[in-house]
Amino acid sequence: MFTCENAIPSRRSNTHPIKFVYVSQTLVVVTLALGAALCIAVGTVVRQRTAAEVPAENVGVFGPVASLVRKPAWWAGNVLAIAGYGLQAAALGLGSLLLVQPLLVLSLAFRAAAGCAALESSRQCP
Repeated sequence: MFTCENAIPSRRSNTHPIKFVYVSQTLVVVTLALGAALCIAVGTVVRQRTAAEVPAENVGVFGPVASLVRKPAWWAGNVLAIAGYGLQAAALGLGSLLLVQPLLVLSLAFRAAAGCAALESSRQCP
């Protein structure tokens, strides 16, 4: 059942100043879950690629973390991953666990695709 809480205002008609477009809550949940999977995947790939670029001589007492905190790309990967976790929480708040969690498994497929896109040579990807 559609209510006014699910409506998004839109100016699509000249006869009425505002026309409401009704969006299903399930569609919103699916969009949030897919966005979460994509953000988590890209954030993970960015962090892994940045960590792989740290030379062995820069690894100190704290490991590569001391070098990574100085790299903006590593921070961008963290921000993307945190945004993905926020989208996941929003999706779980609006929808069922049985709908959201299987969609989040797509982050593995997105991660594989993003990892292959990040490589210079496509021959290294299956």
